[in-house]
Amino acid sequence: MGYYENQGIGKKRKRFDTFFFGFLVATALPIIVMVLLLLKMESSLALEQRFLALFHDILFVKYMTMALMPNLFLFFYFYKVERWKASSGLIVATVLYMMLFLIRL
Repeated sequence: MGYYENQGIGKKRKRFDTFFFGFLVATALPIIVMVLLLLKMESSLALEQRFLALFHDILFVKYMTMALMPNLFLFFYFYKVERWKASSGLIVATVLYMMLFLIRL
């Protein structure tokens, strides 16, 4: 039995440890946080107009940083509970957001 344990045969698959799950969560979480931040912002504009105005504002950097912050905490959680596939999906989604962010600048 010890031989098979060392070879990784018979290991249980961890729940929610898929690339797709990590990518999906890391893609949706910044959008949710950004919407919540925009709803908190005091303005007479509609939500869509606030979002479009944000792209032309200097505060875009601050809002994008705040929206990506939950991904950082989620990465540390996935690291702690050893969800390696989910954390790789999270990293890919965060890098894509950062590429869009840098293209915007």
